[in-house]
Amino acid sequence: NASPRRILQEIDQSLHRLGLERIDLYQIHWPDSQTPFETSMETMVKLQEAGKIRYIGVSNFNREQIMACQRVNPVHSLQSPFNLFEREIQGELLPFCESAGIATMAYGGLCRGLLTGKFTGLESFPRGDLRRADPKFKPDRFGQYIKAVADLRKLADKYHKTPAQFALRWALQQVLPYAIRPAP
Repeated sequence: NASPRRILQEIDQSLHRLGLERIDLYQIHWPDSQTPFETSMETMVKLQEAGKIRYIGVSNFNREQIMACQRVNPVHSLQSPFNLFEREIQGELLPFCESAGIATMAYGGLCRGLLTGKFTGLESFPRGDLRRADPKFKPDRFGQYIKAVADLRKLADKYHKTPAQFALRWALQQVLPYAIRPAP
């Protein structure tokens, strides 16, 4: 819910919980199909003008959605899932963000635990666990990912690293050129 009412409610709750007067980076976490992006951005700009936030970010937005936001105000950062198994942003989104001067942050570096190497493929996930709905964890695909991680383990072993260390280092090396840099 990225409606103006919800954004205004959430920022005040966040500031109160954190004991702050301003949040450096405030993000719209998911595109909201019920609220025009421009409307959400106008609200974010009001928060910026009121001194409650310093920078505006979005998370899980595609290029077109970011461009809609940019028509109102610059978007300072994009946060997207990125790991060895989820690399969609490499094709269009990372280059777009670089050319637009939008810093990029990655999340999900271990792909909901898949890249830790701890799964056997026999796991079942409790109700409410996001992995229950993730296609990568469905029986027909889960085994393929387990095998890929086993292959990754062989490569990681050559460098005396765990699959998790190897996967995180790889992701970091890919997005570091696009990462947030300290403001001047």
